[in-house]
Amino acid sequence: MSSVTREDGSWIVESTLGERREYETLVSTLPIHELLRVWPAAPAEAIEVASNLRYNSLINVMIGTSEDRGYPYTALYVPDPDVIFHRLSFPKAFSERCVPDGSSSIMAEITANAGDGVWEMSDETIIERTLADVERLGFLDRSTLNYSRVVRFNYGYPVYDLNYRSNVTRLRELVEAEGIHLLGRFAQFDYINSDVCVERALLLAGELRDE
Repeated sequence: MSSVTREDGSWIVESTLGERREYETLVSTLPIHELLRVWPAAPAEAIEVASNLRYNSLINVMIGTSEDRGYPYTALYVPDPDVIFHRLSFPKAFSERCVPDGSSSIMAEITANAGDGVWEMSDETIIERTLADVERLGFLDRSTLNYSRVVRFNYGYPVYDLNYRSNVTRLRELVEAEGIHLLGRFAQFDYINSDVCVERALLLAGELRDE
């Protein structure tokens, strides 16, 4: 998206490819910081408040293996400063269909921020460091590795500091007063999972339907 503007009571949304669409009602699922960047008429106070909302970025490393050790965990946390990731999750614990028969997978989650040295690492370095740590912890036999991939998310976790509640409440008030509905973890800047996002989407759909 390249811009969001208000014209004659309608919302005009233009894409980076030049596509232009017009809406009576606008629901934004963009991270709030990104919405404010493409909304020229965004309230100045909203921009100022958003600048005080901090977040952590996230690097996920997907690991596939040709063996299945039958780990019973959905996820476990690793509070060790010498280990690059903070959490391991095991998708097969959620469903057998997450991996091929006889195989397994692990996802390592790494909290990072631009400038901390980790975010700047190459994907190859992150994979090697992650595999070494997972193997050192006993969850991986490198000889069974058949897949690895890095996926980066600039917006990973909202940071709840002492001013979080007052800042996020004021920001939502300012944006919604302009007629934009916010929906989703980083649109609303709230640490919610996908089930809560779906729940809120259904509630909002009902409210808009009844207007």
